[in-house]
Amino acid sequence: MYRSSLHVPGKIDVQMYLRYVIQRVEQGRTKYGLGKDVQCVVLVDRVGSTGSSQDPALLRVLLPCFTAHFPGIIGKIYIAPINSVFFFIWGLASFLFDQATRNNVRLLKGDYTTQLLQTMDRSVLVKSMGGDLVVPESSIF
Repeated sequence: MYRSSLHVPGKIDVQMYLRYVIQRVEQGRTKYGLGKDVQCVVLVDRVGSTGSSQDPALLRVLLPCFTAHFPGIIGKIYIAPINSVFFFIWGLASFLFDQATRNNVRLLKGDYTTQLLQTMDRSVLVKSMGGDLVVPESSIF
């Protein structure tokens, strides 16, 4: 899960952030068997997000890493809530992704909690998005 409202661009070096993400993915491989047969779900929590929390430098580092070293490890990517500005930006940025990745991204607006609960249990959905899970106040975990 990535909580964009809690991210402060430049606060943590992007290479350090990348190492943390790689560590978490490797832990997922060990603990849950992540790979081609078992995929993870990425939830981008945009509740309270503003333009000042957006970080293109981080995206430029993470994208190549996942496509080169972890192909197929991410199943679905849910981004919620979205507004018209985000939808427009996604329309441009989506060309940075291959078609398979674009097909896995779900942009959720309106009653996104109901949409998320169609694919996941309330116990694994964080409170900020309408679930029961209490998580640390960090931008990624």
